[in-house]
Amino acid sequence: ACDARGDAPCEIREHRRGYIWKCRFCCSIAHFVCYGGVHVCERCHAEGMERRMAGTSECTPCDPRTCTLPRRPGQQAHDNGPGEHCEQVLKCLACVSDPTGEHLTDRSARRGSRNLLCNGDGQDGLNGWEILAHGGSGWAVERGQAGASSNFVSSCNWCVKRQVVDLTSVARAGGAIERGDPVEIEVSAQFLARQDCGSVYALRAFLLAADGVILDRYSSDVRVAPADCWETISHVFPARAGVARVVFEHGGKDLKYWLGHYGSKVTGCCVRVLYDDDSADGQTRGVFDAIDEGKLDDHLRGSSSYSSAQVPADLASSLVALLSRSRFRPASHR
Repeated sequence: ACDARGDAPCEIREHRRGYIWKCRFCCSIAHFVCYGGVHVCERCHAEGMERRMAGTSECTPCDPRTCTLPRRPGQQAHDNGPGEHCEQVLKCLACVSDPTGEHLTDRSARRGSRNLLCNGDGQDGLNGWEILAHGGSGWAVERGQAGASSNFVSSCNWCVKRQVVDLTSVARAGGAIERGDPVEIEVSAQFLARQDCGSVYALRAFLLAADGVILDRYSSDVRVAPADCWETISHVFPARAGVARVVFEHGGKDLKYWLGHYGSKVTGCCVRVLYDDDSADGQTRGVFDAIDEGKLDDHLRGSSSYSSAQVPADLASSLVALLSRSRFRPASHR
């Protein structure tokens, strides 16, 4: 249930983009998110948020007699100031229109294979990935950050890596992929920014035929990473016949050009073959027979094969070049 007075208005992760926040420095509704996670109203933002963060400019104290914003249980007045404890969610708009989260959670999940990517969250370091760009301090792996058991983290210049899934090596004998039947492919990942440094992330993927011909492609825009929740980016390719390989590429960087690993965090990188549940007897059929689980286990253990598959020459560095031309440029040195 959504309790606007509590520390967390709801527990549905997909709803977090619908939160209404209080300004950290006064009792107004926040309109901006700065420094990766500071929610601030238009007035405080215009009057010099940096001075308020440094404590050199006075924040507006809460007057319980006139303040109309909801307060936490037992709270006599809102805490307004530079500290993180002054952040507060006032309401969850998603709960107003979707109180159970059914539309966002239950209906969005599609049945499919297990993740075909090797090491999608960095639990095995950078094993299985081909590094295309190692900008700044390069890619690294973090443990136990923001609720994830492990995640990749980028640096001050574009960090880009790739993995190629050879579907033919994990296809069930005589199954949908081996027969060349149309299959739906889903690619997805989750990304997050630090609280103290903004960052960006981009994902693209290709479906290739056995001869390297590009059957379909997807490129996200360069997205600003949120600082308060893992955001999911996902794309489902329409059913295509003759898909032999899936190319998964992604990249990230910070927005302040801080040396070290202050760029976007990434976890849950995933490629799946989606299954067809539309059958009269309620049983999964169609491309359910696409993947051989035993072959998949073998390939996940021998992950080097995922980065050695050939891709067309014109894809070799095009994502790196594309991101380098993006409008997101380093802001300042630390």
